[in-house]
Amino acid sequence: MSVSHDATHQTTSHLLINEPPLQVLPTLAVALGLNEAIFLQQLHYWIQGKSGRVHDGRRWIYNSLDEWHEQFPFWSVEAIRRVVRSLRQQGVLLTTTELNRTPMDRTLWYTIDHGVLNEKTKSTHQPSPATLQASKTTNGSVASDGSNQETTQETTQEKGTPLPPIETSATRERIRKLSEAQMDRRRR
Repeated sequence: MSVSHDATHQTTSHLLINEPPLQVLPTLAVALGLNEAIFLQQLHYWIQGKSGRVHDGRRWIYNSLDEWHEQFPFWSVEAIRRVVRSLRQQGVLLTTTELNRTPMDRTLWYTIDHGVLNEKTKSTHQPSPATLQASKTTNGSVASDGSNQETTQETTQEKGTPLPPIETSATRERIRKLSEAQMDRRRR
């Protein structure tokens, strides 16, 4: 069967990435919220460039709400205001008007508090001390009929931290058989 490609047949959609995309890591979205992660990632993009001004060892950039709206046309100005407020309340976003040339200028300058961000995202990358306790406790005991009985109890972990794979006796048996098969091949 042949497929014809005539001029009326499109091979792509104009809605697929033909412009610089907004990117966000799921881990960041879990830690801060999706909209907050999108905003913060865009701010990070600007901070990495040569825009703005360095003050007290941090690069600060400025944008009005309307300028942010140009970058995020899918959000209303009020939605952007809510995202900024949320990030400020979480301590991840720092803002100031102190970098303006005149006291009457109310332009907000923005930067990221990477220390707070790292603290907030640490639990989604590394287990916290509470999570380090065994997420699965196995208690091998002898049942009344004399057979070995295995009791498994899982504990809930913090939001955003995936549960580790649960090892079952069937999994252990498959691993044992595979290991034996490898040993047999090496002996031959």
